[in-house]
Amino acid sequence: MKKVERSASNLSKKLERSGSNLSRSGSNLSGKSSGQQSAKSVKFEFEDKGTKMPGKTPSPTPRGKSKTPSPNRKSASPKNSPTATLNRKSPAPKSPSPGRKKSGREKSPSPSRPSGSAKGKRPGSSSTKSPSGESAPPSATKRKNVQIKTPELTERGLKIVDYSGQGMTVIPASLLSTKDVGVLILASNNLRSLPLEVRRMKSLIKLDISRNGIRCTHPGDFSGLPQELEVLTDLEELKISECNLPYVPPAIWCLKQLKVLDLSRNKINILPPEVGNLVELRRLNLQQTNITSLPPEIAYCQELEEILLWGNSIETLPDTLPEMPKLRMLALNYRSFCGVVDPYMENLLKKRQINSEHIPVVVFELPALEVLDLESTKLNNLPDVFNIRLREFYLCRNFLQTIPTTIYNLRYLQVLDMSFNLLMTLPEDIGRLHSLKVLRLNNNSFERVPPTIGHLENLIELNIAKNRVRRLPPEIRGLTELRSLIAEHNDLQSLPDEICELTNLETLDVTNNAIRYLPIKLYKLVNLKEAHGFRKLTKHGLWLYRNPLEQPPPEVWRTEKPENIYRYLKKLLIIKMENLQRQKILVLGNSQAGKTSLVRVLAQGKSSLTKAMLDRTRLLEQTPCRTENNVAFMLNDFGGDEAYQLMHHLFLDRKALAMIVYDANTFREEDYHHVIGRWLQMLTAYTPGIVVKLVGTKSDLLEHEEGEEVPNHSDVVCQLVKRHLQDYRRQHQGELEAIQDDLAKLEGQELSDAQEAVKQMLNTRKDRLNNILACPLRILPKVCSVSATDSLEGIRELVNDLEHLAIDRSLFPHAQRKVPQHWHRMKSTLKLQQGYYLLWDHVEQTAALFGIKEDELKECVQYYCDTGEVLWYDIPGLDEILFHRPRILVDLLSCLYRHDIEEFLHYPENRVFYSKGRLAEEGFNVMRDLFLKFGQISRPLLNCLWFHKKMSQDTITDLLELLPLLDLCYTIPEPDILTVPLCERPLMVLPFYNKDEDLTPLAAEWPETAAPGEKTLKVVYHFPVVFPFGVFQKVSAAIQDMVMTRMDWRDVIYATTETEKVLLWKNLSKDAADQAGTLMLAVRGTDFSLVQDLMQDLMEQVTELFKRFPGLYYKVDVQGSSLDSFLKVM
Repeated sequence: MKKVERSASNLSKKLERSGSNLSRSGSNLSGKSSGQQSAKSVKFEFEDKGTKMPGKTPSPTPRGKSKTPSPNRKSASPKNSPTATLNRKSPAPKSPSPGRKKSGREKSPSPSRPSGSAKGKRPGSSSTKSPSGESAPPSATKRKNVQIKTPELTERGLKIVDYSGQGMTVIPASLLSTKDVGVLILASNNLRSLPLEVRRMKSLIKLDISRNGIRCTHPGDFSGLPQELEVLTDLEELKISECNLPYVPPAIWCLKQLKVLDLSRNKINILPPEVGNLVELRRLNLQQTNITSLPPEIAYCQELEEILLWGNSIETLPDTLPEMPKLRMLALNYRSFCGVVDPYMENLLKKRQINSEHIPVVVFELPALEVLDLESTKLNNLPDVFNIRLREFYLCRNFLQTIPTTIYNLRYLQVLDMSFNLLMTLPEDIGRLHSLKVLRLNNNSFERVPPTIGHLENLIELNIAKNRVRRLPPEIRGLTELRSLIAEHNDLQSLPDEICELTNLETLDVTNNAIRYLPIKLYKLVNLKEAHGFRKLTKHGLWLYRNPLEQPPPEVWRTEKPENIYRYLKKLLIIKMENLQRQKILVLGNSQAGKTSLVRVLAQGKSSLTKAMLDRTRLLEQTPCRTENNVAFMLNDFGGDEAYQLMHHLFLDRKALAMIVYDANTFREEDYHHVIGRWLQMLTAYTPGIVVKLVGTKSDLLEHEEGEEVPNHSDVVCQLVKRHLQDYRRQHQGELEAIQDDLAKLEGQELSDAQEAVKQMLNTRKDRLNNILACPLRILPKVCSVSATDSLEGIRELVNDLEHLAIDRSLFPHAQRKVPQHWHRMKSTLKLQQGYYLLWDHVEQTAALFGIKEDELKECVQYYCDTGEVLWYDIPGLDEILFHRPRILVDLLSCLYRHDIEEFLHYPENRVFYSKGRLAEEGFNVMRDLFLKFGQISRPLLNCLWFHKKMSQDTITDLLELLPLLDLCYTIPEPDILTVPLCERPLMVLPFYNKDEDLTPLAAEWPETAAPGEKTLKVVYHFPVVFPFGVFQKVSAAIQDMVMTRMDWRDVIYATTETEKVLLWKNLSKDAADQAGTLMLAVRGTDFSLVQDLMQDLMEQVTELFKRFPGLYYKVDVQGSSLDSFLKVM
């Protein structure tokens, strides 16, 4: 810390010259108590801490008390320093508090230390111990230090020097010679003038000399501020407020580069015309300066943006003000113009017998003005308003009977306050103010709110309290951004149902109206989180007092929790819904994410945690559920292991609600794709447009430090999902734009047959992309965090959300359809049928018993599917089969596809292999290896996998014909004579389990170059966005009926017909972040016509398979033939 020293004798002489004022200031510094000392004092410190002013002797300290430095004393840290808070502790040692013993570490200043030291103290002076424990040198040698703030740097690298509150009468010479000073703060001193040497500080940008005694006795007085200030060409800001100036120092008008001038709290009375010299001025502060007008020359300040005139009685304004193109703030009390309005004139203004003309017209002609506050200015009309940039217009507490038409031209207006006026009507033109965010019309007399109010889509606050409004228009639904609607003290008979669509509403006040019934869907206003509450002394939340409410009753709505009201209304709505059907919920997510525990809580209403790995879901578990409000759900809990994902599409439904569950405790942003993203991709491919809700489980395990808020994953997950959807759409949009560019090149010219084929192919891709883009996933914005432990954290909120969704017609319109009673009777009859499935002929016979025929039958069966009662696929091959007991199909498939298949195939522990399969360990090991490496299942192994079903061989034969229709496996006919042991003879093949990557045998069967006379035709399916999981395995199973022999690997299939060879090859992108891939299908043979025919058949089979992926985008590239031959199967 630097110290500038000056001897006591020199200080005394200057105090005598400066008068009693400065002497009194010095006296205060030595004699003020800590209670009297202001926050702006404490800038002098004497050599030793107990030093007193000359002529005064320290008084003895009372017993038991010690003098300590004032707690209000400021430190010498710079005011603008970022570390000022840390440096404000006084460096002086603390004296012990009364009655406290001083510890060994609390040391007082040494009494033997000489006052003159290497720091510049006078030699020969010695300190004595004062009664207070502080050292006090003799008064004759007293010297003071001026505390200099540690210099900081401006953006330009210049110093910031703060000498404020030092009680100085002159500026130290050392300061005037300091180089590179950019900011000089001399406020709150006793300066009467600035020395001529200040001109040396040519780098000065800002000068603050406020709260000093600067002299200026007449308009041409340069004694306070010298004319030499004009050489400070970099000076941009000058503060000279509270200096008791009767005139503006003329030196100021020489500062041509000045941008900020603060003359506030002086008594200048008149602003001289020389202000026009400051052509670079941006801000002019003239608050409390006793001026009554502005000079016309102020218009020369073309860069001026702000004029502050608060605390003045302005009588007139110059006509030149509209010539200032950048003046955006003219801060004055416009009520000062009302001095000419006496009570008699005021009465005439109220009755509109005269027009108000006391506000200067120039006020309405300032083109850049942004805020105009004319509150209580006794206006009953407005002239034409040319404040085209006006953003806030306050006209409250006036005599206006209608909204002036000139207001509708203010395109940028965001705040309009016309409360406490005499408005009798609200015109339709109010809807023209599209940029309006705040509209206050309370305390008027209008009865009708026009429908055009719904055009104000940016409105955040609407206040129509204390009027005579009887109804709100349905068009109020257009106020989608509205957060506050105040409609108290009106004549409202009811609230429109459309008000329930204002989901951003945080305050709805309808106190003191005539409302008897609340809208039944009021529960949609999820941001009304409190009732009859206050926030910052204003009403907040839902307010219903002083209404004759019958529904809900008083014991329900008299509450501070709107959930009670919502629960009542929702229950009432559900009771009134006679046709609310059971809603299916698809519970998806990774294994061990907590899905099953969550399903148990929803179904049972209490905690029932699973036993980790022992209770893992096998493929699918169906659990019916019914809430307290009698809303029924069918919870389909999907197994999250990879072994089951190949079959998930069999149980997906676009009409259901998909609930993706993730472990919130272990969730990390880098795991997004594995935890959430891949499930969204699956839903996009199979069920585009499905409604999706995200739920984070195990919220009770979230780790956080004591006192720290629990981390909220909702925002993170929402952002990741939003980014996922944006990337997905961007990729498809890019593909669409490329296709449109290619089509544009073909327009306007004669096309060959090949070009026509290309055009047709491009149009097919274009239609496919448009369908995908038109049907995105409908992901709900709210992410629920729950716990399935005894705390049931978040469970009630989740149930409420599910109930809201179930009765939402916009999301699930099918859930409230009326179903004939004979449909229910037929369902009961079908459920009683025996067998693993029913043929369609049998279903038609059963339907005939209830008078159900053809089209109605399909609709009836589809209804059974929507509610989760049966499984039926309206696709060729499977449309003739009805799985009337879905549980049986799930059991059959979950025996073949298991997450614990290796544990199951353990011969010593699993007795089924030698009891049911009658296998020796050697034969079992061969059978086990064939299955785990190639996916081949022999009849003995199949018998063991399905042993608990106790099926006959005829039943197994029927299932072997049925299961390949699901494209999960293919079967191999059994020969009449076995040439290998039965355990080694494959009966069924599951491509999912094939892990063989040794392609050595392939080279001999399919060389890179075709043999002489052979022709090769290739078709490549490109998946530029996502290569869906399991598509290769499905194609592998689908082509089985078209080939005679085959060799399978994990990603390659080689097969033959009588004369042709077939190769199927999957190739994924090597980039881990890129999920694109290709599927290559090649046919080779000597007869090219037969090659083409086989390729067409294969492509037709693949295209039919891809129809089960309505949200999947792919494009086909034919190599070795013209396109026109394959357009029908692409």
